[in-house]
Amino acid sequence: MEKTSGRLRMPRESWHVEDSEVETCVPETGFLREYIEYALTTTDAAAWFHLGSILTALSVAAGNSDYYAVMPDGRYSIHGLQIWSMLVGLSGTRKSQSMDPTVRILYGADPNLIMPTDASEEALHDTLCARGGIGLVQRDEMMTLLAQARRSYTQGLVGKLLETYKGGPIARDTKSGGMVSADRVRLSLIGGIPPDTLQGHTSRNDWRSGFLPRFCFFGARRVRYMEFPSKCVATEARFSAWIREYVLGRSLRLVIPYEIAKIISDWYRDHVELRSHLVPDEVFSTLTRLQVKGLQIAALCALSRVTEQAKEARDIAVEEQDARCALQVIKLFHKTTLGLFTTVGSTPEATEENAMMRWLSNHPKSTVRQIAEAAGMSTRHVNRLLIEFNAAGVVDSVPSENHSNRRGPKPRLYSLVNDDNDIDDLLPAVPSIDN
Repeated sequence: MEKTSGRLRMPRESWHVEDSEVETCVPETGFLREYIEYALTTTDAAAWFHLGSILTALSVAAGNSDYYAVMPDGRYSIHGLQIWSMLVGLSGTRKSQSMDPTVRILYGADPNLIMPTDASEEALHDTLCARGGIGLVQRDEMMTLLAQARRSYTQGLVGKLLETYKGGPIARDTKSGGMVSADRVRLSLIGGIPPDTLQGHTSRNDWRSGFLPRFCFFGARRVRYMEFPSKCVATEARFSAWIREYVLGRSLRLVIPYEIAKIISDWYRDHVELRSHLVPDEVFSTLTRLQVKGLQIAALCALSRVTEQAKEARDIAVEEQDARCALQVIKLFHKTTLGLFTTVGSTPEATEENAMMRWLSNHPKSTVRQIAEAAGMSTRHVNRLLIEFNAAGVVDSVPSENHSNRRGPKPRLYSLVNDDNDIDDLLPAVPSIDN
């Protein structure tokens, strides 16, 4: 009998989140828990990708709702639930497959929730206004959106997206003298991207500008093998029906009491605000959004647990278990942001070293030529770095047993000294402000 599933060995990097870490990010009961359990049977994508996809989808369905964070003096802050997500992983990590079920479920609840792929500034504005200001822009390859935003005739796209993130109102004058507008806007984004592509299509200014820091970065690897992706039409129809019945079109107030919000705000103060001097400005601009993201996710966790008894209620209380789940999520965002920025926002020299380490972690006993071709570097440059790594005790080498040219010296085969280590143990250190 042929094997249809199993385990894979893909090197772990510092921005990866493992399936075991996702367990505490999901409420024990409710829509989110049921969806994650179902999604893991459909494809071999990481649980972290599935969670990012369903949180984004749920934020779209809840476009008419907001969270209310109550202050001790009775005042409160109001914020929408829209989420921008980027699934970051190497090619073959099933980023697209993890998004497919959520798109089908949203489409089954209301086809108008899925925005068209034409993301020009005018088309985005007009379609969003025509559909009540709520929608999901989904790209299998987020690179296409980033590349489109850099073209001369769509340079205003990023500005328009940032305008929608504020929640509205938005307005645009037409050539005929009219106006297309929407008072309330809740637009969510999701797409997949490999880390090297993210690096190639962004700069440090993109991190400082406020566009990239608004994304939730879900970084993961694939550690399972499943022969074919699958789906259960009846199960997905049931999820669509739940969204229509409990979420879609309802103007809910997800109330976060001060004591509950403090679970997130206290951690944020201690690990972000008070340690801002430990990280580059580009990283800090991303970390400063973690508090709002945590409150959004806590509200979505509470929404996912709505039962028949609370079906008619307009106010839904966010409980401690929701805040605890959200806190685990933003802790992982925190780790991912630090590790990912080292990969995509660091110097070219550090990026080359990372590329070599990743290759050797998965391909022991490689020749200089093989390493150079995989990392896109010259053999002379690879030789120089290997000498440095060897002196540091990170890399070792042995002569090749197969050598066709008897006149020259045998080529050497290079491996990491301890191939059992995770790759993040060998890469340059990132400033850590966790725990």
